[in-house]
Amino acid sequence: MRIDNRTKHSKATLARIFALCMARVREDWGADWAKVHNMKVTVTYGRQPNFISGWAFCGRAGIRLHIPARWDEHLRYPKHVGYRHNDLAQAVAATFIHELGHNLGVRRHVEQCTIEKAYEEWIYSTFTSAAFPLDAPAPVKPKANVQEARYDRALYNLAAAETRVKRAMTLLRKWRRKVRYYERVLPQAALRKGKEK
Repeated sequence: MRIDNRTKHSKATLARIFALCMARVREDWGADWAKVHNMKVTVTYGRQPNFISGWAFCGRAGIRLHIPARWDEHLRYPKHVGYRHNDLAQAVAATFIHELGHNLGVRRHVEQCTIEKAYEEWIYSTFTSAAFPLDAPAPVKPKANVQEARYDRALYNLAAAETRVKRAMTLLRKWRRKVRYYERVLPQAALRKGKEK
C-alpha cells in the first residue's frame, strides 16, 4: 500500500489504521484480495468540518480520503458509522473500510453500508484517538535572534570582502612586477612611460 499524505495528519498513524483495517477486512474478502494489490491511498483536506468523505473506483485499487484540518469532538454525527463517539481515528477507519469495500467490488451504497456496519463494533473497540493520534503536534521552531543573524551575515560579508581585497592586491603586485620588468628590458617602455607622464 502506498500513502500520499497531503495533510498535517500523521502519516505513520494513518498507515497503522489502514494496515489494521486491511488485515481485518482481508479475513472476509481473501478471495478478492488481488483487486487491491499495491493500492494507493491519497489523503487530502476535506471541506466539511467534522466529516470525512472519500471515493473509490469499484473493482480497482485506489482510495481518496478527505479529512478536515480541524476536528471538534463536541460535534456529533450519530447516523454514520465511526461517529458514535466522534473520534477521529474511528471515523478514518470506518471511511477507509467503506471505500475499501468499493475497491473489492461492492457497487451499491446500501450494500456497502451494511458491510461497513458489520465492522462497527470492531472499529469502536480497536481505534481511539489516544491510541492513534492523527493530529501530530507541529514542530516548534526556535525563535530566531535577528541581531545575531545579521551579525553572522556581516561576518560572512566581511570575510568575502577581505578575500576579494587580497586577490586584488595579489593581482596588483603581479602586474606591477610585469611592468617594472618590461621597463628594465625594453627601451621603448621607458620612452612610453615618459610620454604618459
